[in-house]
Amino acid sequence: MAQAWTGGATPHGDKVTLGTVEVDRARGRVERGRQPIWLTASEEALLWRLLDTDGVVGREELLVALGERAVHPRSNAVAVHVSRLRRKLGAAAIATAPGGYRAARGDTPPT
Repeated sequence: MAQAWTGGATPHGDKVTLGTVEVDRARGRVERGRQPIWLTASEEALLWRLLDTDGVVGREELLVALGERAVHPRSNAVAVHVSRLRRKLGAAAIATAPGGYRAARGDTPPT
């Protein structure tokens, strides 16, 4: 599994709260309390794509973020990755929305 990532800030700054999880992009950390949450490269890519967007991210955009452009139209790859990410971050961290998914930031009530 890959460790937490490094990179620039999200449109919401370096720190974002998703339920009980804090994402600190400047430090390259995802943690609950002071305990790190380790993400795979795919989970990492999916989370960053969700955090880089204020609204809903469509399934096709998430497939591109995962590097899976040529998949069967009925593939459940995105749903599987979102499910795994929700298990690690908490179900409230990623909201299902019409047309895709969105990061349920601390200032946005989950659906």
